Amino acid sequence: IPLLAGLLRSLPHAERRRLARVLAAAFALRLLLSILFDTIPSTRIFHEDTYTYENTGRLIAASWAHEAPPVNLGNTDPNSPYPGFLMFCASLFYVFGRFRLVITAFTSLAGTVTVFMVYRLTSRMFHSIVAYRAALLAAFFPSMALWSAMALKDPIMIMLITIALDSLIALRR
Repeated sequence: IPLLAGLLRSLPHAERRRLARVLAAAFALRLLLSILFDTIPSTRIFHEDTYTYENTGRLIAASWAHEAPPVNLGNTDPNSPYPGFLMFCASLFYVFGRFRLVITAFTSLAGTVTVFMVYRLTSRMFHSIVAYRAALLAAFFPSMALWSAMALKDPIMIMLITIALDSLIALRR
């Protein structure tokens, strides 16, 4: 919440209140979906990768805490070629505890920051009305909300791409 409040301060005062409601609703939606996926495991039908990220991340975090033997990432799931995201998940588990919702809370936050960045990008290139509509689509489009509520690397990558695009536009100006 302090991160989102800090981001909102970079906007003109007239736009802040309206976008703050959108960001709060987007974050709440993503957290509710994360809780749904966590409490009812049968709803996790589209994201099998999360089991690998969560389980391997927990094992790595346990090895860092000297509670388990070291994990050789070469011997983990051969279908998971992303040791960077595994280490990222492990670091979240190490710092905040080994709860499943730790990763999904972070990806929910990344999805909400993406909504803000979409707003900022489109307001720089177009008008604030267009930016508001783009933010609404990014906040409540089903695939954007669902993917942000899962423990996947995609919401973080989308957030980083929008940050890079925003930085590119700022640099060009």
